[in-house]
Amino acid sequence: MLAALTIGVIYSARYRYSVRLNEPGVEAEPAGGRARKDLIINSLLLLSGRPGARRAGLTAHGCRRERARSSEVDDVVGDSRPHSIELRRRGRPLTVVACTSGIYEEVLAKARLLADSCEQAGAG
Repeated sequence: MLAALTIGVIYSARYRYSVRLNEPGVEAEPAGGRARKDLIINSLLLLSGRPGARRAGLTAHGCRRERARSSEVDDVVGDSRPHSIELRRRGRPLTVVACTSGIYEEVLAKARLLADSCEQAGAG
């Protein structure tokens, strides 16, 4: 019970991401207080004496940043209900970008423009 309470306090429901959508591609990483908490927790796991905890900390630290090159994206599928945009390659999802309702349409248009421009560059 104490472990569940501790995890609930440390990993609260808010998990903010910073997402950049530009010519090289899409890059997402934790932002704000979440990034600092993750860094501290992963560092503590790495410094612990237990091999399993070290592996978990190293694995979690390596998965902090998610990238998808624009040349890999050939399809963009938007889902307006959860305000998410799925970037795909050959029908398989590469990454999912979650948006707020206020910027969803703008981000979806930029993602489609990016995919179209890369598709035209690859064809030409």
